[in-house]
Amino acid sequence: MTIFPLVQRTAGFNPVLALILSIVPGVGHIYRGKPFKGIMWFFFVSIAYGMGPPFGILIHIICAANAAFSDTIREDMLAR
Repeated sequence: MTIFPLVQRTAGFNPVLALILSIVPGVGHIYRGKPFKGIMWFFFVSIAYGMGPPFGILIHIICAANAAFSDTIREDMLAR
């Protein structure tokens, strides 16, 4: 178990880069090797922005966090 699960690194993957790439919705997921998930996030965030900018911004932040930290958090929970 790690003390700082969000700082955990795996070979060939940088969570900060995935977060930065998520400026364009879905690109962080594509960088992680999950192209289908990236395409789905792109369309989902686009629809959310169409529903209203506050909702779009919220979903965009969730998309970026998911791209950067989802597997890191999951791995830390499984290690317990």
